[in-house]
Amino acid sequence: MTCEYLRTCICLMLILSVAVMVSSCRDKQTQERKTEKTAPAETDPHGQDSFHGGPKGSIPAGSGGSLGARGLKEDITVEKAPGNNAYAIAEVFEKRTDLNGSRVVVRGKVVKISKNIMGRNWIHLQDGSGELDKENYDLVVTSQAAPSVGDVITITGTVHADKDFGAGYRYDVIIEEAEVTE
Repeated sequence: MTCEYLRTCICLMLILSVAVMVSSCRDKQTQERKTEKTAPAETDPHGQDSFHGGPKGSIPAGSGGSLGARGLKEDITVEKAPGNNAYAIAEVFEKRTDLNGSRVVVRGKVVKISKNIMGRNWIHLQDGSGELDKENYDLVVTSQAAPSVGDVITITGTVHADKDFGAGYRYDVIIEEAEVTE
């Protein structure tokens, strides 16, 4: 076995472990909400849900994996990048089948980044398009670049529709091997 194969296996095992922990927490939270339907959700003084630190209802239902990794929906307005192959985030979701394998340009605000997982950085972008209930507002982009949360960036990368990394990490659409410009 090669070192790269072993590294990949170890990364997948770590991802699976985290997914199981997140799933257990979410299952407990869901059960508590079902049994206390009449009680208001616990919030801090800023109106944040005590479980995940975001506005109540801001994380879609799911069991960890890529759903648990999704960034909270933020109130953002970012102008679409110019050009023929430029798309808003909701458009990438809507046209993912037609765009599969194509290079696209997307501009958005970095709302989350997970660094150096499986040899790449996982950047979550939002531009204000998309809807929480349609789960088409948070686009995951992989890159060697590591922008900071809050940066507005333009990426150029390859669209992959229905990408499954295993261990619950499945994406309706993801942009991989992106180049980042600011």
